[in-house]
Amino acid sequence: MIWDIKLSPQVSSLDYLSASVSGSTVTVQGEEYDLSLLEDGDILPPDAINNEFFPEPISRVGNTISLTLLMPIRRGAAESARFPAPVVMEADGVVPVPNGESVDEQN
Repeated sequence: MIWDIKLSPQVSSLDYLSASVSGSTVTVQGEEYDLSLLEDGDILPPDAINNEFFPEPISRVGNTISLTLLMPIRRGAAESARFPAPVVMEADGVVPVPNGESVDEQN
């Protein structure tokens, strides 16, 4: 399974984003979401998951699942957190997420 993950930064007091993928399952903030029933061409609307960390539909095309994850950041976060690059995961593991703390908090 290939995961195409877009990170959507939003200034928030929510905890940092913690996410990982394993097979056709994505784990966000410790909660697992089994997407194995998504077939080629399927689109799952965000309200079907009912989790604020999934602000946009999840889709599957071929062997690729595409999704967007809300990424809480603080005011004054580094540019890498404000404009994160998309993440493509071809193996199971932790989704690399930029540090969303403000630059002042990091010092």
